[in-house]
Amino acid sequence: MLFTRLGYALSIFAMILGILKIIMGFTSDQAAISRYVGKYSSTGEVIDSGIYMIIFSIALGILAEIRYALRRET
Repeated sequence: MLFTRLGYALSIFAMILGILKIIMGFTSDQAAISRYVGKYSSTGEVIDSGIYMIIFSIALGILAEIRYALRRET
């Protein structure tokens, strides 16, 4: 049950970070992105990274939900 809860928490945290990256990619200029986000050279890379993080969080949330359903059945 510990890993299921950690999976949920991590998926929520990754979803929030992904959404914040996408918002920062759309609203910030290049200087702010290089200062706050770091290694990215353009706003498009920040948006792509945010989308990848959201996809990862959805997959992790699905796996945690499957684990919870299997635990509940047995």
